[in-house]
Amino acid sequence: MPFKSHKLPLHQRLAFKQTRNIVLVAFLIGLLLTGGQLTADFFQQRSNHDNDVQRILSTAIKSAQFAAYNLDDATAGEIVAGLLNNRFIIKASIQDNYGNVLASASKAPEEVSDLGRWLFGDLRNIETSLQHQTSDNVGALYIQVDPANEAEAFIQRSMLTFVFGIIRNIVLAACIMLVFYFGVTKSILLASQQVSRPEKIKSIDVPEAHQRDEIGMLLMAFNQQLNTIEHQHQQILAANRNLEAQVLERTSELKKEQQSALAASKAKSDFLAVMSHEIRTPMNGILGLLRILSDSGLPQAQAQYVDSINDACESLLSLMNNALEYTRNEQGELELSDKVFDLERLMSSIVFLMSSSAKKNQNQLSFHVASDVERYIELDSERLRQVILNLINNAIKFTRDGEIHLEVVCLEKTPEKSLLKFTVSDTGVGIAEDAKETIFAPYQQADKSIHAMYGGAGMGLAICKAIVEKMDGRIDYSSRESEGSEFFFEVPVKNAQQMPSIDEKQHKQPAAPMRILVADDVEMNVNLAKWYFEENQHNVFSAGNGLEAITLAKEENPQAVLMDVNMPSLDGIEATRQLRQLSYCGLIYGVTAHVDPQTKARCFQAGMDGVIEKPVDYPELIKLLAEDIARQSHALDNSIVHEHFSNLGLEPAAQLYDKALQELQKNMSETEGVAPGEPISKEQLHKLKGLAGNFGLRAMLDLFESFADDDGILSPATYALWMKTMRITQSAINQYQPNKM
Repeated sequence: MPFKSHKLPLHQRLAFKQTRNIVLVAFLIGLLLTGGQLTADFFQQRSNHDNDVQRILSTAIKSAQFAAYNLDDATAGEIVAGLLNNRFIIKASIQDNYGNVLASASKAPEEVSDLGRWLFGDLRNIETSLQHQTSDNVGALYIQVDPANEAEAFIQRSMLTFVFGIIRNIVLAACIMLVFYFGVTKSILLASQQVSRPEKIKSIDVPEAHQRDEIGMLLMAFNQQLNTIEHQHQQILAANRNLEAQVLERTSELKKEQQSALAASKAKSDFLAVMSHEIRTPMNGILGLLRILSDSGLPQAQAQYVDSINDACESLLSLMNNALEYTRNEQGELELSDKVFDLERLMSSIVFLMSSSAKKNQNQLSFHVASDVERYIELDSERLRQVILNLINNAIKFTRDGEIHLEVVCLEKTPEKSLLKFTVSDTGVGIAEDAKETIFAPYQQADKSIHAMYGGAGMGLAICKAIVEKMDGRIDYSSRESEGSEFFFEVPVKNAQQMPSIDEKQHKQPAAPMRILVADDVEMNVNLAKWYFEENQHNVFSAGNGLEAITLAKEENPQAVLMDVNMPSLDGIEATRQLRQLSYCGLIYGVTAHVDPQTKARCFQAGMDGVIEKPVDYPELIKLLAEDIARQSHALDNSIVHEHFSNLGLEPAAQLYDKALQELQKNMSETEGVAPGEPISKEQLHKLKGLAGNFGLRAMLDLFESFADDDGILSPATYALWMKTMRITQSAINQYQPNKM
């Protein structure tokens, strides 16, 4: 808030401060002078007292000599009585030369304060010898004097002096304050009030009385500064107007450049997405057919040709994956999905996978996991695999007739977490020292000649760096040319006690025949899928677009639908949405060549149970579908469901189960309002578990139990799993037949 000088308290005003200082100085000087005066008066008082005593004695001695010489008691009595008339003499006596008292008199001493007694002293006895004209000693005169009898008068005079001095100082202070106020302070206050006004001022009025003194000089100097400030202010305003015009112009240019950059970035992303789709779609058929050829018992020479084609396709896919991964990282779409896995098993599988590539260059590939490294950890295993595969692939590429070693050690460890260091070392060509600053940059290689000799786009290490940093880790390397390289990265991980329980028997049993609908507009992909599924004794239906897929799904009611996301007439996402609206409860997996977070989200929102990236690994897909369909047989507690259907009847029980599922659907919609990462309430979780348990909905109960194990923490993936489990449960209820129990 603005400073208001006219509301200054008294103790902050200049007149008061100056008066206070003057009064203090005057008081101290007055105190010293008054003290000196009183001291002089004190000593003068004592001197006068002594002189008075001597004068009285000199007067009384002659009469006392006569009385003592004549032994005249009456005269002696008159003399001592006369001495007592003096205020400070309280006792007197006259003796002859034989010590006989001729006369004696005394009076009580006056009451004197301790201060008076301290200043003037105690009673004094004075003895004076009496001599006759013949100089013979005829007696003695004794008196007792009280020097403090006049102390009170002296103290009173001193007090009056101090009181009058204080009064004088107060009056002086008031007068000086008025003089300062009207002579100095008032003018300053008026000037400050002018400065404090909200409206702009050009100058301050200089009072007539101060035209030629210091205050006038100060105000005139201030006016000069105001003029200077006004001039500078106008210059600043002009500069600001010019700057604003430049900023607007530059902002407009930057917006155009930004829009151009965003358009270019979007065009690049769209181009990569289109290229990914256009490459992966035929690649899906090529790789699938290559697998079929590999399993058809070809002669060795032809099998080698097939392997070479397969390696070339995998290399092309790897290049495309790296470009897409880096684009996702640039757009902030690189995501991690942590889960518990067996680290040693992962390292072993990576080395086993890369062994054949290493042998082609006559390299020995080995690995070692230190004993203090936890076997089970929680991390994104697929991203970890991607980083290590990239590093080993580079080591194989640049090493001939050498050794490549993968090592995992623990740098730091607590009961909950560990800091692991992964190292891939080789004895290859090494890296030049000047390549250190650019080696992890995208589209960069240590030497331009490397591309001609070894190939590659220079994206692998950039992707590794992006993934490791996303894991809150760091990556680096050390190398010497012609001696080899050592790439290492450190990442924090969570320790886990064991892997999640898996029903091994279920995985080992061959999959039962399934009814599968394949929806794809590319005939080669449809034929490839049909070959794999029918080869494994599954029934397959095919559709060329989304509309055909909806029609076939309603007619054939397949257990699973393999839905291509991009199809003419009606795409896979909209077809899935319509199927779910028609209460289709079977599995729907989307198939696409470009799996980004936005596409995944759209697929899950439409009601898909998962998204598969092209090229499709059909053996793994068959395994996945078989596992999901097998869950339907375990989705219900048959004893509880059988009891409800037997006691209530088919129609009432079916209606009751429909209401139970509707209640679960309602609760799922309510939990979508919970912020990601926040826990669902214990009351709601207890209610859900009770509902699932009472109706024998085993899959739903297991799901809610897992929520409890995670402290009720929800995530976007939670809702997708909830929806999927709901559909499995609904499908199991629809297929339930009590007479089979």
